[in-house]
Amino acid sequence: MKMANGEWQMANGRTQTTEQRRRSPVLGLRSLLLAFLFLTGLLVGAALAVDGDVTFKRKGGEGGTPPAIFPHWIHRIRYKCYACHPALFEMKAGGSTVSMDLIQQGKSCGVCHNDQIAWGASFETCARCHPGS
Repeated sequence: MKMANGEWQMANGRTQTTEQRRRSPVLGLRSLLLAFLFLTGLLVGAALAVDGDVTFKRKGGEGGTPPAIFPHWIHRIRYKCYACHPALFEMKAGGSTVSMDLIQQGKSCGVCHNDQIAWGASFETCARCHPGS
């Protein structure tokens, strides 16, 4: 119940100011839960191909390493088109060659994925691009 001096009388007999009520632990937990769900959604979305993602089909056929999935929408949120196009990648599906050899040489994806700008491509990080591996 709100008292005349702007404080709130709580059920246990204690009083709180309006500012203390705004910093309620319930609101903190709710915000924490929403942040957790949002981040979980991003991680799950990054692991599964969604509309707008680019799937690199492997020339080796069935078996072995699964195809790489490029999460275009995540990169598009963070960067403008000209960060990659046309200098690194043509604006046409299949117009640019992407291979692990090129990435390891610091070309194509390896321009950024070099353990300095972004995580590097290595055997420890296979599943980040090749979900299911």
